[in-house]
Amino acid sequence: MKKGRIITIVIIVVLAVLATVRLINNKKVITENSKEQTLDPNFKIPVYVHEVAKAPLGSSVSKSVTIKPFREAKIMVSQPGQIVKWNAELGDYFAQNAVLGHIDIKQTQLQLNSAELALKRLEKEYKRYSDLLAGGGIPEVNYDEVKFNYENTQIQVAQLKQKLEDSYVRAPFAGYVTMKMIELGEFANPGQPLVFLTDISKLKVTARLTEAELQGVKLNDKVQIVVGENTKETAEGIITYIAPKADVAKNYEVEIVFDNPKNKYKAGGFGKANFGEISGEEVVLIPREAIVESLKNPYVYLFKDGIAVRKDIVIGRQANGNIEVLEGLNVGDVVITAGQINLQDGTPVEVIK
Repeated sequence: MKKGRIITIVIIVVLAVLATVRLINNKKVITENSKEQTLDPNFKIPVYVHEVAKAPLGSSVSKSVTIKPFREAKIMVSQPGQIVKWNAELGDYFAQNAVLGHIDIKQTQLQLNSAELALKRLEKEYKRYSDLLAGGGIPEVNYDEVKFNYENTQIQVAQLKQKLEDSYVRAPFAGYVTMKMIELGEFANPGQPLVFLTDISKLKVTARLTEAELQGVKLNDKVQIVVGENTKETAEGIITYIAPKADVAKNYEVEIVFDNPKNKYKAGGFGKANFGEISGEEVVLIPREAIVESLKNPYVYLFKDGIAVRKDIVIGRQANGNIEVLEGLNVGDVVITAGQINLQDGTPVEVIK
C-alpha cells in the first residue's frame, strides 16, 4: 500500500517538473518573438487617411416643429365692471394700444368730478395759506394741515384718472383676435380672460436638440424653416434662444424666429427646422471617424513625414457623417481615419492606398 503511494507521488512530481519546463520554454519563445517585433525598426502601422478640405456642410439636423405665433396674450380687465362697449370680434385686427372695449365708468367719472372740484378749492386755500405763512399771519401747524389736504386730494385725482384709464380694454401689441370669451353687457372681473390677441407678424418654432446636435449651434445662426408638411415653402429663421440647461430627456430647447410678410403663413401648423446649410457657405470638414475618443475632447492624428502627429481640435456642427472643424486644422492637412487605435504621438505609420 505504501509502495503504491510512493509511486503515485513520484509520478505527480515528475509531471509537475515537465510542465514547468514546458512553460519556461514557451515564455522564452514568446519573449524572443516580442523582442524581434519591438526591435524591428522598419515596422509601420498601416492606416487610412483623408485630406482636409472645405465643402458645404449640408443640412446637419432636421427637426419636426410646430409653428407658433410670435406673441399671444390673454386680454383682461384690471377692475370689475359691466362691459358697456365692445369692438373686438373674431378675426378683427387691432393696432397697439387700440381700444377693444371698456367697462362701466359712470361711477368713476362722478368720483373724479367731485375730487377735481375739491382740488380746485383746496388749491386756492393752499395758495392763501402759503402767503399768510410767509407774512407771519398764521402758525405753521395750520399751513401744514391745508398742505396735507391739498396734496392728498391731488393723489386721489390721479388715482381716479388711472382707474378711468384702466376701464378701457386696450391691445398691448398689434394682432388679431383669435378667441373671444365675453359679450356686450356681461360683467367682467379681474383675471377673467376676455379675448386672445395673436401677433403673427413673425412666427417662431421650438426645436429640441441633443448635446451632440447642439455642437456649433449658436445665437443668431440662420436656420431654414420648411413651412407645412407637404410643401416646398421655406423661410429663413434666426436662433433667438438656446436653453442653458437640458430637459429631463437631455435635450436643449432652441427657439427660432422668422418673418411672416403679409401674414403669408399661419400659426399652428407643422414644419421642419433644418440646422446647417442655408447659404451654401463652405466650411472645413473631416470624416466623423477621424475623431479619436469622444466629441467632448476631440483630437485627431495627422499624417506627417511617415509618422502620426496628435492634434487637438475644436469642432462645430455635424452633417452626413462629416464634422465641421472650427480650430486646429487647415485645408490640405492629412488626417488619419482608420488605424488610430494603435497610435501614439510619433508612431511610424504607412498609408494604405
